[in-house]
Amino acid sequence: GDGIVSAVPGGGFAAASGTSMAAPHVAGAWAVVKDRYPRAGVSVIENAFKAAGEKLTDPGNNITRRRIRVDQAISEIQPDYVGSLDVANCNVLTGWVADRYRPNSTITLRIYDGDNLVDVVRAGLLRPDVAAFLVDNGRHGFSLPTPAAFKDGRAHPLRIRFETSDIVISNGRRTLDCSPAYVGRVAQLDC
Repeated sequence: GDGIVSAVPGGGFAAASGTSMAAPHVAGAWAVVKDRYPRAGVSVIENAFKAAGEKLTDPGNNITRRRIRVDQAISEIQPDYVGSLDVANCNVLTGWVADRYRPNSTITLRIYDGDNLVDVVRAGLLRPDVAAFLVDNGRHGFSLPTPAAFKDGRAHPLRIRFETSDIVISNGRRTLDCSPAYVGRVAQLDC
């Protein structure tokens, strides 16, 4: 920290330099990132700071370090997605999705017919089994009617992805064939 203006004992403000001035900035940045990703570990956050930091060279000793950029560090952290498509048929799609780094957060999933986006759904139904697994509120479930795009009598490649990523949830890559199921019988046949 160089020339950081801060409160001083006895009242008022003064500029000071050194690690005592830099440490509060790092702690504050850490708190912001940890608030966004409560379960991200030390190495994950540290690596995000290093990857996103702006390179600055000290003219006194030519040592280059990185200045923290909190917004960029947050975007450097890749979610730790988990989830599963439990049921996929011509009537209903059910399952759950979550980001382990963001407990108690509602995740959006995107439903595709091949490469065509057909629906966007927020997973917020209570799943006690998921709550026990993730040790959070368990509001990660989803259950929705199978979109009409899959019900035209042809086979369709179903893909369910986490949020805006290209990552497909477990069991989220299937072929749905909602061909009509005809039933009937001939009651009588004669001349």
